[in-house]
Amino acid sequence: MRGLNYLSVIGLVLMTMGCVQKAGHEFVRPDPERLLLGKTTKQEVLASYGEPQSRKNFTTFETQQGADTRISDFDSANAPGSYSVLTYAYVESNPRITGGAIDSKRTNFSFFDDVLIGYSFVSSFANTSTDFSEAKIGQLQKGTMSKADVVALLGKPDGEMMFPGVKNIGDSTFFYGFHKLDTSGGQILNKSLVILFDQASHIKDVRFASNSEPWAPAVGSSGGVPVFIPVPKK
Repeated sequence: MRGLNYLSVIGLVLMTMGCVQKAGHEFVRPDPERLLLGKTTKQEVLASYGEPQSRKNFTTFETQQGADTRISDFDSANAPGSYSVLTYAYVESNPRITGGAIDSKRTNFSFFDDVLIGYSFVSSFANTSTDFSEAKIGQLQKGTMSKADVVALLGKPDGEMMFPGVKNIGDSTFFYGFHKLDTSGGQILNKSLVILFDQASHIKDVRFASNSEPWAPAVGSSGGVPVFIPVPKK
């Protein structure tokens, strides 16, 4: 979640200013009906979203596959080829005098040989919030529930991933996630749910994580402006 905490850093910096401040550029929520895993290209995403805030590129060679000792089916396959990630982020912060509310959203697009293999989206804005009910996680049933059943229970996912973003050919994942900086409580709230499906599109495994981290405002030597000190994630 380190990249998400970066949004909180930007938001807290903006909050010290005297009016509503914005960072990044607005973008629309990814539409799963238009994003076709295994078909949509990087150029098509760039044409729709424009230049991203950041790019990450790396290449895996065939000789590295034999050294892959990871055993989780959630892990990437480390298949030989070129990988890239495009990241888009937007933060909006109100001044402290009006409560200092901070909202942010972020999306990542993952590509293998310039073809889309996954995406994720998180937002704390009211009109695009990705918050989800943790109480429903216990209703997920391995081996019997399908993707359609999960959508009926939790709604459309905030992200998806396919091979080689997961370890086994034919497997895929749904992602649900939420991130918010609670300025009133001094906490960074994170939660994520990843549901792994087998080749028959039935639930194979479920991974859920939730945590809150303190943000530590330090008083600056001039003017007493709060400065955000991020707590590193391991």
